[in-house]
Amino acid sequence: MAITNRTEVTRDFQLIENNYGPCVRKLSNFQLIKTKTTEVKAIQGQHCKERQIRKFEKLLSKTQNSSGPVTNHDARTSHCSVVNLSNRPLSEEERCILEKGLHFAVSKRVIRAEEIIPSVESVFQKLPPMEAEKLRIQLVTVLKSQQPGAPNNTPAERRALNGLKKVDNIVITKADKGKATVVMDKSDYLQKVKQHLAEGPYRQIDNANITSIMNRRKAEVGKYLFSVINHLGQEEVDRTAAQIEVINKLRGSGYPASLIRRQLRRVLVPVEKPKREWLGTAVIPYKPGTSETIRRILNTANIRVGFQRGNTLRSALVQLKDRLPANRTRDCVYKIKCSDCIKVYIGQTARELHTRIVEHKRKINKPPRNADEYRALLKDSAIAEHALDTGHKIDLENVEVLRRGLRSTSQRLMAEAVEIAKHPSVNRIEGVELA
Repeated sequence: MAITNRTEVTRDFQLIENNYGPCVRKLSNFQLIKTKTTEVKAIQGQHCKERQIRKFEKLLSKTQNSSGPVTNHDARTSHCSVVNLSNRPLSEEERCILEKGLHFAVSKRVIRAEEIIPSVESVFQKLPPMEAEKLRIQLVTVLKSQQPGAPNNTPAERRALNGLKKVDNIVITKADKGKATVVMDKSDYLQKVKQHLAEGPYRQIDNANITSIMNRRKAEVGKYLFSVINHLGQEEVDRTAAQIEVINKLRGSGYPASLIRRQLRRVLVPVEKPKREWLGTAVIPYKPGTSETIRRILNTANIRVGFQRGNTLRSALVQLKDRLPANRTRDCVYKIKCSDCIKVYIGQTARELHTRIVEHKRKINKPPRNADEYRALLKDSAIAEHALDTGHKIDLENVEVLRRGLRSTSQRLMAEAVEIAKHPSVNRIEGVELA
């Protein structure tokens, strides 16, 4: 009996070892893997930290070498958001204005009527005359009663900004990582750009292909997001997991976080908003207090209002791309001067400016041969009529662009009428009617 019991116990222990032995070994292997993973992550983290320290020390040494001996100010601001890699030292005022960031916008003192007339009046044309006149009276009251806004920079900073605009041997740009503002010698910047184009993962593309490339990129993002939506589950847990997967994949592919959030809000979490039929959209400059009041007035007439940010440090200082010549400007209002009197001609065009100037030149240089051609000239070109009647010379080589970025025909006509009213013009008509 004892032998039988001992045999059964031995068999039970053998069974336990056979069933639970692999689990114990797996648990031991898991603990070993976990330990090794922790050690590898710690080593990688240390290597990353050392690499970042080396990069920072290298950048700091370049800054100290280019800026001369380290003063108390340099020691105090070595960790600020302005990195000067150029051979030109920055003054205290220049550094202060750059520390505000390239997205810093200079505040407006007042909003002038001529700044909002083209955008607002193009929408007022869709309103009944009495209602439009009522809104005009309210806007005039707001503009006349506005108080000058306080400047958000000092006179010394404004002088420093004007000085930086005139320096043409440096380049001011945003750092690749972080929010630092970098000042470089123009020669060094051009050399690095050429090096990237020759050796780096970059290729030079034509300006005409930029829009199509960006459209394809956005289409691919939308296509991927929609493909994920089709596989989402009905449960909230499934939707959350899918959103996290989408975010991780897109961030890993280098897509901007703002684009990811915007697309997710649109397609993954649609928000039901009350539908409102807007009559049109008016874009006005932003000035705290005044712009909000104008928006409230226009919203009562179902006119949507967008605020336009003022001139930023980026628009004033960052000039990495070649500027188009003035005669290549589109969607603009322009001024042509008479060389022999104070009269000017105000015009508008949606085409490139040089195309319109060629048409004016053709009219001026081709005098009429008979009465019919003279009547046609009077109908087509006021500036040619002025040159023919007075014998004055028209300065077509120095055409000045007065307004830019007016893509709507109604806005260009309104802006043209405003400029005609401001200048002693030879225009036969005063443009569209202004209230």
